[in-house]
Amino acid sequence: MNESNKTALVGVELVDKKQLAKMLCVSTRSIDRKIAEGDFPKGMKIGSLVRWPKALIEKWVAEQYAKANEGNEV
Repeated sequence: MNESNKTALVGVELVDKKQLAKMLCVSTRSIDRKIAEGDFPKGMKIGSLVRWPKALIEKWVAEQYAKANEGNEV
């Protein structure tokens, strides 16, 4: 990882799959399925661990919500 990438991650809150499942109220297996289907943001490997930036997941959730509600204006 180059120096600018290291700097970009300073202060970024990362979550693991278990935390992610709890945030989204789903099982870790559901997350695995979504990843396998290509319907989920790709996590980043840190050694042997995979982590997701919390802000990326929050953005993805907002996008999914917007897609689900397209054309359903009240």
